[in-house]
Amino acid sequence: MKGLSQQMRQWTQDNQWYKLEVISNRLKHTRKFGNQIRGLTLSLESEGRSTAAAEVHSDFKRLSQAVGVFDKLCRQGAQTEQEFEQIEAAMRHVGNVAAEFTDLLEALEGDDCDSGERLTASYVTFAEAADIIGVCKATISNWSNQGRLAHNGANGRGKKLLLSSVLAIKHQIENNQLYRDAQQLRQDAARIS
Repeated sequence: MKGLSQQMRQWTQDNQWYKLEVISNRLKHTRKFGNQIRGLTLSLESEGRSTAAAEVHSDFKRLSQAVGVFDKLCRQGAQTEQEFEQIEAAMRHVGNVAAEFTDLLEALEGDDCDSGERLTASYVTFAEAADIIGVCKATISNWSNQGRLAHNGANGRGKKLLLSSVLAIKHQIENNQLYRDAQQLRQDAARIS
């Protein structure tokens, strides 16, 4: 996820905040960064850094909420100077929360992280993910489109899946199978006795 902090900082600066469209600022923000943040949290969890993962998730949610408040105030409009000041205060709050969040991301991307190593994410192709999980590529594609698998944000042939999200799905499938097997064993044992 190298560079995510710079992308987030640049988007915060470049977004046309006061130009409300059909798509809200909050939705634009979530669509642009949601998969990357989900992938980062999964990667952190797979590295055993659940505290950092929870912090990233919490701060991203807090930033999304701040953007949502700003959107709401903009939709209401400003008829008085006081209402305009509320919108401006909300915008400053978004900027402050975004700055705190990008600082956190920079710390995780840099040498300041708990493990002392730079944060890197491993990606796999759809075919590799299908081999790892044991399903067909079409299933992987469907899961990616549904948001069950985090990806690198690219489209077309450049789209790669975050290895940790692939392994998390594999783990979930294996756990579900173990649970079903255990249920079957209990039923068999009950029939025998």
